[in-house]
Amino acid sequence: MASRFIILASQRTGSSYLVSLLNSHPKILCIGETLKEVETQPNMYKVRHSYYTYLSKNLRHRVLYKLSKKRSLWSYLDNFFYQDNDLSTGFKVMGTHAIRYEGLIAYLGNHKVKCIKLTRKNLLKKLLSNQIAKATDQWNLHGDKAYKPCPVSLSIDTLIGDLQKIEEEYKQLEDLSNELDVYSTCYEDIVGNNKEAIIGEILSFLGVELSVPLFSEMRKMNVEPMNKLIVNYEEVKACLAETSYASMLE
Repeated sequence: MASRFIILASQRTGSSYLVSLLNSHPKILCIGETLKEVETQPNMYKVRHSYYTYLSKNLRHRVLYKLSKKRSLWSYLDNFFYQDNDLSTGFKVMGTHAIRYEGLIAYLGNHKVKCIKLTRKNLLKKLLSNQIAKATDQWNLHGDKAYKPCPVSLSIDTLIGDLQKIEEEYKQLEDLSNELDVYSTCYEDIVGNNKEAIIGEILSFLGVELSVPLFSEMRKMNVEPMNKLIVNYEEVKACLAETSYASMLE
């Protein structure tokens, strides 16, 4: 039987790009955040294979959800992972979802679901990318769609604390996945000069051959240097001087 897997990540680490790359393989079905909060994300009804769609289309599924959210989740995961035994099947899980959904990690471990853990080494760029996405309300860029980045100011008062929170996120991902079969990689690897080799390692981890070149229509959004994207760049530089984060500035 083909492998089952998740991409465990946090925001702005290249997880959507990795999803699109893997999904371009004819032997892989990989989708995005299928576990977005079912009670607060009605737009997820339109997303194929989402948990929300699974609940919305069947009364028995909704009744089970009311009776036992854990059993409902396990039923959904059975339905998702075992719909096609010929395809390696997976989806993206944010660390917050892994914590919120009781029984998720236990299910993954019991069913030998593989875990691709994705982080981003440059914490400052992760933070900056998140702030720009919030300012523009544009989280991904596809094809020839026009995009103009919006330079932002980073709060000097909270900057160190914000970077420390990202480190805590990564520790949380480590703790969540320590009982799973894990392949760890990072944003810098999957978009860098050695990305073909990294993707090859990921496919090997999933037990899938690289039969065709993988592709994605997604484009990198913020290609300008940091001093063009951070309005108060000099303040940020001074704030991070003499800290372990100073090397993250360009």
